[in-house]
Amino acid sequence: MLDVSFWKVDVTFCKVDVTFCKVCVVLKGRCVVLEGSMSFWKVDVTFWKVDVSFWMVDVSFWKVDVTFCKVDVTFCKVDVSSWKVDVTFWKVDVTF
Repeated sequence: MLDVSFWKVDVTFCKVDVTFCKVCVVLKGRCVVLEGSMSFWKVDVTFWKVDVSFWMVDVSFWKVDVTFCKVDVTFCKVDVSSWKVDVTFWKVDVTF
């Protein structure tokens, strides 16, 4: 009996916030400009497991991807929030 199991779980969370606000105020013929900022952060989690045993034959594979994106736009302010969640699960069973 040969049993080989392998699977990997990847979880990625990514958020990007971009805020841009430009205001031009004319004071004595001069233009005062105010601008916004940007922030970014990312988290990766990976898990691996390998099992080896004996006798059988079974091969299976499956994958799941989930993606979500959001964009908000407002007056004199552009707020772009990009959320991406990737959940990938791979499973391979080999039995002989």
